[in-house]
Amino acid sequence: MQVNLTDELIQTKTDKDALMIQLNSTNKTAELNPIIQEYAYQVQSLKLQVAETRMELEAANNVLRQTSENTNKWAHNSSSTSQLYDLEKYNLKHHHATASSERRPIKRKNTFKVKATFLPAHRHKRYNEDLTSNADEFMDNLQNESKDEKVLHENIQQTFEDFSFPFILLDDEQDTLEALAVHTWSDEVKDDTTKRTSISVDSMWDDTDSSITTSYNNSSTADMPIIASSTTENILKGDRKQKKKLLKMLHQVQADSLVKRELVGRLEKTEDLYTQMRTTYEDKLNKLKEHLLEVQKERDVALSRKPMSPVASTPIRERPQSGLQLRENRQASELRLEYEVKVKNLIAENQALRKKNTQITQASRTTQVKADSFIRQLQADIETLNAQKKQLTKNIKAETDSAKEASSQYEREIQQLKRREITALEAKKKLEEANEVQNQLIAKRSEETAAANAQVRKLINTLRKAANAGTFLNEANLEKILDGTFVPTPTNVPSRRSTVNTTD
Repeated sequence: MQVNLTDELIQTKTDKDALMIQLNSTNKTAELNPIIQEYAYQVQSLKLQVAETRMELEAANNVLRQTSENTNKWAHNSSSTSQLYDLEKYNLKHHHATASSERRPIKRKNTFKVKATFLPAHRHKRYNEDLTSNADEFMDNLQNESKDEKVLHENIQQTFEDFSFPFILLDDEQDTLEALAVHTWSDEVKDDTTKRTSISVDSMWDDTDSSITTSYNNSSTADMPIIASSTTENILKGDRKQKKKLLKMLHQVQADSLVKRELVGRLEKTEDLYTQMRTTYEDKLNKLKEHLLEVQKERDVALSRKPMSPVASTPIRERPQSGLQLRENRQASELRLEYEVKVKNLIAENQALRKKNTQITQASRTTQVKADSFIRQLQADIETLNAQKKQLTKNIKAETDSAKEASSQYEREIQQLKRREITALEAKKKLEEANEVQNQLIAKRSEETAAANAQVRKLINTLRKAANAGTFLNEANLEKILDGTFVPTPTNVPSRRSTVNTTD
């Protein structure tokens, strides 16, 4: 593609040099009427614009292809958490979250599978294919227009070589043709004095850029993968570039329509000039015809006044009559020769004027036919450009509507996720409170068990002491042991065997 573009640029440069040489070698009539230079300059500028727009479209398509490939690779390799992070970041970049009054029950598993994350990539891909097809059609139309204008330029140049304008009819204002004010696209930063009065798309993108930076700084998910953020930023940049390119194409279409209307006006002016020239030459021919008729009448009158030859008489009387006759004959012959020369000059001038008139009429007819065909072609081009403009506006409207729908869907999903997060936080808080209460209860129970264990140990020790001392464990001693006031005292308790023996 780059080789073809370089070949086209070289071809345009050679055409430009050839046109400049041809314009320098033209006669004075071409210098007095710079329409040929105007059309040559327009053809050259259109070729350069076609080459530049093709290069820009090729670069944009390469960038968009790379971004789509990166997004597809990342979509297959990313986890559920990174998908959720990309969804939240994309939505925060495009639209701020708004609190909704309705709450819906959420029934989802712990692992999120967000299908809406992959929708922008597919939409961008389809959008890029439509854009490339529209751009190719637009480039083909521009090439056809440039070819038609080149043919028109050659035809007009041929007519100017065949026919020369009279110097009387060309005013000073018609010698210098105004340059066409073609609107061009400029990416330079505008001053504060040249701000747009209407709400433009550039301001909308600036606002979204500021919202992107604020939302990114305020987000608490700083530990998410960097690849996801870079891919989403690339997607957004490609989207912005595509929107700007669509606006650029609309601007170029409007500029081309204005140029075509200006050319139609110029052709109408040339038609008026041709009609004026024709009327002036017809008036001159009529005057010359009238003058020729008057000269012929004068010749007839002079020939009728010529004296007849006298009757033969005596030789003595013939001498004075012959001298007078010779003088009259000489005057008549001189007058006849003079009038014959005048008549020949007038006839030659009349023939030259008739020939010139036929040439002018033929040239005017050919130019009229060419102008009519060119006007019809320009009108058809204007209609096609208007149709393309309508189609582009319709496509932009559809894209904006789809973007609004996607953004609203993303906002709803964000609200649902926020509600789920709030409910999870509340459940976590409740569980933490219950855990704290259980910990306190366990601590209290452990203290009570420790005290009970200590009391049991103490009781066991006292019981052992009492057993060792040989005290009798009755109710009073047990109460003292429990109260802690028991003092072991040895008592002589008879053994069981002695008691048994006595009973026997």
